[in-house]
Amino acid sequence: GFARFADGQWEAQPSVVLFREGSLLILADPGDDPGLLSGLLEHHSLKIGDINMVIATHNHSDHAANLALFPTEKVIHPDLQFKFIPGTPIRIIHTPGHEKKHYSLVAVTAGGIIAVAGDLFWWVEGEQQLTSREQLLKHPDPLAEDPGALKVSRLKILDLADWIIPGHGRPFAVSPVTGEIPNGKLRKLF
Repeated sequence: GFARFADGQWEAQPSVVLFREGSLLILADPGDDPGLLSGLLEHHSLKIGDINMVIATHNHSDHAANLALFPTEKVIHPDLQFKFIPGTPIRIIHTPGHEKKHYSLVAVTAGGIIAVAGDLFWWVEGEQQLTSREQLLKHPDPLAEDPGALKVSRLKILDLADWIIPGHGRPFAVSPVTGEIPNGKLRKLF
């Protein structure tokens, strides 16, 4: 995903994430450009009709406008429905701060615990993506509705995840604080 401010306005596309869980295809943060989304899916030999469930981490249009491309029964509204995505081990965690109704998706994979963090973490295009724990906690979010809640949510995800996929920027590994074993993280997650 990218975000840039030019000519007095924001232009952005989120990190679009596709989960495969058995025969289920779950799409997170489908963006707001139908052509771009179709192209990304075609790259994986898929089309919009192949997606079983779709969810947005929050309601900003750059993350959520393409929800309208999917039948309503395929759209998951985390604040109304679930703590887990049905039929999957993907946990939906309330992570307010950037927006009051902001959620992160956390999944246990063979490569570790991955968090799709939406705009809990994001960078402007061309900005150096510094990812030490200290830098992540103090990284400014000029669009945050509640900076205090944002910091608490960031701590929650940093304590859970091994890898984070930000809303705008490159995925990154989380530096361990205590060398805690993954089972400890799993207890917190489930």
